[in-house]
Amino acid sequence: MANSILVPLDGSELAHAAVPYAEAIARALGWSIVVLKVVSGDPARHPRPGSAPIEAPLEDETAPQPGYQLFQAEEAAAMDELAPTVSRLRAVGLTAEPEVGVGDARDVIVQRAGEPDVAIVVMASHGRTGLARIFRGSVAAAVVDRSARPVLVVRPFRDEQARVDLEHAERLPPEHVDALRRAVDEVAP
Repeated sequence: MANSILVPLDGSELAHAAVPYAEAIARALGWSIVVLKVVSGDPARHPRPGSAPIEAPLEDETAPQPGYQLFQAEEAAAMDELAPTVSRLRAVGLTAEPEVGVGDARDVIVQRAGEPDVAIVVMASHGRTGLARIFRGSVAAAVVDRSARPVLVVRPFRDEQARVDLEHAERLPPEHVDALRRAVDEVAP
């Protein structure tokens, strides 16, 4: 049963604007929160934790490849980066788990959102427009377009009435949508 909120964070302060919304929704619906950080890498060589055990690829029988050690350091740093957010959510009585994904952020978020436990994605948009959006893309827009789940997009730079958009609300039962909208309305800008 889908009862988790996926909250992708990229390390920016702006991305954390989504956390209070996820917290309010989790309280209102009794759902857990999965806080996700994506690190670059080849997902075939560095699968998501919890899938298959990762064994260090060896050039010879004695030394791990330098790229593998760098990946391990990035993964550990990502978990360390998620720890304060997860701890804060747990401190207020919510169930929260950190996860690190590997690959392109758009692909990893959409793939994780498609797993059976995820009911909704709650994420911030950086609000890029023009050339920045063309060259760097919009992760939030890609997730909205490609995800099988509803996505609550938080836009911190917009005015209070246009700060959040619930995309694909029809993918949730009506009673969840009503509770979700009430929870979102309670979050102070």
